[in-house]
Amino acid sequence: MSDSEWLAKRGIMMTDERISAYGGFSVPVEFLEDAAAQINRQGLPMQLGHDLARPLRVRNVRAYVHADEGVNQLWCNLEVHQDDVRWFETLPGMSVTMTLPIERDSRVGRGTRGGVTISADHAWFDDDSLVAAESALTVDERCDETISIKRAYQFGLVPDPQIYVDVAYAVLLSIGANVIWDGVKVLLAPPPDTRRVVS
Repeated sequence: MSDSEWLAKRGIMMTDERISAYGGFSVPVEFLEDAAAQINRQGLPMQLGHDLARPLRVRNVRAYVHADEGVNQLWCNLEVHQDDVRWFETLPGMSVTMTLPIERDSRVGRGTRGGVTISADHAWFDDDSLVAAESALTVDERCDETISIKRAYQFGLVPDPQIYVDVAYAVLLSIGANVIWDGVKVLLAPPPDTRRVVS
C-alpha cells in the first residue's frame, strides 16, 4: 500500500475521570502511562465496536498521556487506511476495553491462569455472576486449572452488556466448545434487563 492510502488521525482512548457506570471507578495516571508505553512497544489492534471480527487497518500508532484541566488523557496518533477513515468520522469516538481480576482473585493473586478467560462488563455483571460461570466450567475436571474470570471495563462509550471469551486453541481441542458454552450460558440466562450500578 502506498503512503497516500493512509490518513493521519488522533483521538483520546481513555482518561482517569471517574465512571459512574462502574461506581466511580477510575484508573490511576500510572496505568495510563504504562498503557502508552505498552502501545508504543507492541502496537494496538483496533476493531469496530470491540468486535474482533471487524478489524480496522491502522499503522504507526503512537500513544502518550496529556493532562487537560486536571484530567489525564491517554491519546494516540495513528494512520488509518483511507477505506476505514469513515468509521472515525461517523462513530461517536474511540473506546478501550480493559479487564481486571475480580475482587476475590485480586486479593489472593489469582486471575492469570490462562487457558480459558471469561470477562464480562462490570456495569452489567457482578463478581458473583462470573464466579457462577466459572463454577459451570469447573464441573469438567479437564478445565479446572485453566480458567480465569475477569471484570471488563469499557472506556469511551456507554458500556454495553459485553461478554468476552478467550480460549487457547489447545484447550479448545481438549475440552470442546460445549464445556465453555456452559459457562457463558450462566451469564446469558436470564439476560440483564437493566444496567447494574456497581457500588
